[in-house]
Amino acid sequence: MSKNMANTFGAGSAHRDIALYAMEALLKSGAGKAACKITRGRKDEFNVEAGDFSLMRTLFSDSLSLKALIDNRKGVTVINKLDRESIDQAVADCIALAGAASPDEAEDIAAKAENKNFDQRTGGADMDALFSRTKDFVEQVRDEFPKIVLEGASSEFNSARTCYVNSNGVEFGADAEYYNISSMFSAKDGEKSSSFNGYGATLSSLAAPFMDLQMHRQLLEESVRSLDARMVDGKFVGKVIVTPACDDMIWGTLLHCFLNDVAPFDRMNPTSENLARHLAETIAPRLPPNARVEEIAVWESDRAAAHYRPPETE
Repeated sequence: MSKNMANTFGAGSAHRDIALYAMEALLKSGAGKAACKITRGRKDEFNVEAGDFSLMRTLFSDSLSLKALIDNRKGVTVINKLDRESIDQAVADCIALAGAASPDEAEDIAAKAENKNFDQRTGGADMDALFSRTKDFVEQVRDEFPKIVLEGASSEFNSARTCYVNSNGVEFGADAEYYNISSMFSAKDGEKSSSFNGYGATLSSLAAPFMDLQMHRQLLEESVRSLDARMVDGKFVGKVIVTPACDDMIWGTLLHCFLNDVAPFDRMNPTSENLARHLAETIAPRLPPNARVEEIAVWESDRAAAHYRPPETE
């Protein structure tokens, strides 16, 4: 807990206390409904540059997200300080944003359900094992892929505690722990070189070597093969399958985020129908001239889905 927070809320203050303080401040300032989420995290990481270890560090992070609704008008503010003065200012900013927003009848906060605490901890960090796995991967790349230039790699252990409360009486708590690994690489052979490629994964354990993680070795192999890329002769007609692995620029904006804060859903409701249409309109310009999007389906459950078919064009 930061020094400022300790001075204002007490050294033993829980996440719930801070979230409740912010929510009550929103309601006292004029919000009809309010929601707050606080997250405090820690990251322990190793960095590799040009095939050699370059950094070991520990980072701490705080985040407080505020949402206020005033007559169906929404204000959202996120800050990274948890002292009382910063929270009070964020509350004022959030209320001002809500007052200036356009009404949206679909805006709301979660209804009261069973309040729960979720435990996704994995037993704590094993930094010795993380270092060994990272070192083994660097050496494997050097031995098995001599044409690969490992531009950078990172391995980290993340832990976070989150509390969510809203004015409907909802209270959720979560403790999470996980490992992240990532690598950035290219292939080079004399005057020939490939484009950059990368890999990332989130893990609950270090049971598997990093090289054996899904698609990691494959991407390294593909980078080496791309040294001998050639132009395709003539034209061809066929189907193009777009997956998250080959078009993460599309999916990366939609996964693991709050859709209401991501364009275009900051201006429209993130319904399944709108999401399907947005995906179709985003994918279409990326396809070859002879390809088109026939249909996008966004599933809400195992029985319900929204389907979007783009209009026929000449």
